[in-house]
Amino acid sequence: MGLLEINLNKDGNCMVVSLNGRLDATSSEKLSNELTESIDQGERKIILACDDLEYISSAGLRVLLMAVKDLNARAGNLVIANASSTVRSVIEMTGFQRFLKLYDSIDIAKGELNLS
Repeated sequence: MGLLEINLNKDGNCMVVSLNGRLDATSSEKLSNELTESIDQGERKIILACDDLEYISSAGLRVLLMAVKDLNARAGNLVIANASSTVRSVIEMTGFQRFLKLYDSIDIAKGELNLS
């Protein structure tokens, strides 16, 4: 259906972006715009909270890859927390875990980002 809810919350020096719904060709531009705006406004540590992300397509993966590249060029980082088994398997099957670090909780992700 293409519905995706995006909620942004500043948590210390990290931006937590909570995703709810489906990240696909229909909704990927919405996320791309949100991430680009956050990065352009100075965010360097972004956690995608995927507790309620039901599905991710190749278009969604492309958005994440572009954000990772943009942040890497600016000495930043984007990681994923709480990915469902479905989302995790798509990331692993496509080999994207080489670019996208997966963590089991937001707290663990925050700890890792604060070490970098």
